[in-house]
Amino acid sequence: MATFLTMVQMSPTGTQELKKRLLNRITIVFNGCWVWQGSCVTGGYGNLTFKCESLYAHRASWEVHNGPIPVGMSVLHKCDNRRCINPEHLFLGTQDDNIKDMYKKGRQAYDYKCKLTEQEVLEIKYKLRHKKFSQEYLAKMYDISRSTILAINLGHNWSHVPWPDKDPSKLRRV
Repeated sequence: MATFLTMVQMSPTGTQELKKRLLNRITIVFNGCWVWQGSCVTGGYGNLTFKCESLYAHRASWEVHNGPIPVGMSVLHKCDNRRCINPEHLFLGTQDDNIKDMYKKGRQAYDYKCKLTEQEVLEIKYKLRHKKFSQEYLAKMYDISRSTILAINLGHNWSHVPWPDKDPSKLRRV
């Protein structure tokens, strides 16, 4: 996994050297994106090795142009281009901010293999919260794995669907 040397660990010379390496591996396109031309990780983010450390290019760009990234913060893209390292297209936010931005911009994955609807997830969450059924029984009821029920319960899957206070199957649908 890519990391980043904090600015505390880097000398001004090291920062300038990294900045030069970043700028030598970009192509500037019509919308202002500085598109990373180096290697990319599986998720599509640019990466490079600097001082024996694997770095995400967009995070490295943020740090050389703006300073350290606070603990718990992510570097997000205004342009939604994972290979863009233009500091004007980057901003800091939490993982929650990133998820909200994804939904606001319609970037969430639409998985044709998805077995559940949001309505069904609401029902599952209601039944889990009110201890109406076991996870094993819910898995059989919705024809999904118990691990999927567990992931919903822990908030790893379907975290954008709120936990309902009222039974969603009895709510009037508009």
